[in-house]
Amino acid sequence: MKSLPHHEIAQKLGHWYLQRRRPMPWHDASPYHIWISEIMLQQTQVETVIPYFNRFIRHFPDLPSLAAAAMDDILQLWEGLGYYRRARFLHACANQLLQQYHPKWPQTAEEWKKLPGIGDYTAAAIASIAFADPVPVLDGNVMRLCSRILTLPTPPTTTQARNTIRQYLTEHYFSPPPIHPGVLNQAFMETGATICRPRSPQCESCPLRTICRAHLLAATEAYPVIPTRQTIPQHTVALAVTLSRKKNHILLQKRPSSGMLPGLWELPGGKVHGRPHRQQLIAKIREQTSIPVILTRKLGSISHTYSHFRIQAHIYLAEAATEAQPTPQGSIVKTEWAPIAKLDTYPMGKVARRALDRFLSTS
Repeated sequence: MKSLPHHEIAQKLGHWYLQRRRPMPWHDASPYHIWISEIMLQQTQVETVIPYFNRFIRHFPDLPSLAAAAMDDILQLWEGLGYYRRARFLHACANQLLQQYHPKWPQTAEEWKKLPGIGDYTAAAIASIAFADPVPVLDGNVMRLCSRILTLPTPPTTTQARNTIRQYLTEHYFSPPPIHPGVLNQAFMETGATICRPRSPQCESCPLRTICRAHLLAATEAYPVIPTRQTIPQHTVALAVTLSRKKNHILLQKRPSSGMLPGLWELPGGKVHGRPHRQQLIAKIREQTSIPVILTRKLGSISHTYSHFRIQAHIYLAEAATEAQPTPQGSIVKTEWAPIAKLDTYPMGKVARRALDRFLSTS
């Protein structure tokens, strides 16, 4: 691989970043704030993370307060951020950090990778930013940026491309880095996020344009190479907003602590096949909660896309045919008649929340 003027470029890039970086509440912050922000930034846009981060830090200002928190309280603050396993890993990691390190912190990416929910990317980000560990961060923005700089012939999601990019950054910028490695990593990430965008990159404003092969070849739109897209499966589900006999409570059930949407509350129901949906839904509610119900009307439909599939959810209003208490069945951890006035205290996924919002707006 041909050597590039990396030290000069790195200094220029770091200066560019410090002059133009977007203000973030976790900049120049404690290791605790940096760790929380990096977990939230996994697969989530910066603009989405900022209000969640600020609210989370207000409730859990330090490691001991987070480690001592109830999981439901953490999930409630996480609601809407998605990828809820992160919240559970965060809690487990907080307890491990408290037991093994507090009041100190792990100093290297290798140490961070041994903790729950911390992979290569997150470990490198935390260790380089908070503790100056000279390791490159390979997030999506950096992968796209380097794919263009190097005109990589394979998609950046492949192992071959990741290894090539890691080797390039390590050899040319981090052995050793001419500036603080955390600043250098953030500069690469910021350039990818704001300049080297997926479409219409702002090449004339890019501090790396003189070494970018794709730019020099006028071929930025050809990189990175896009992998063949796979069809995302679609599922049909039916859910019920089930009112108690006195119409002041709604039937909720709690998911297991592992798997999809772990530990969140949801509406009874699930996948349906063919038609009619109503009889299948009535049967599912009884199977899950032991409560017989009567469906009164349809509230509408909701579409939602998860990481590997999408759903079309048909939402029905139902009334309980008994005053009995629900009993969880099968994989359901807990069932409960939730007071309508306190629904916002139950952490749940977007589909269930949107369904309840639709019910509340029409009741």
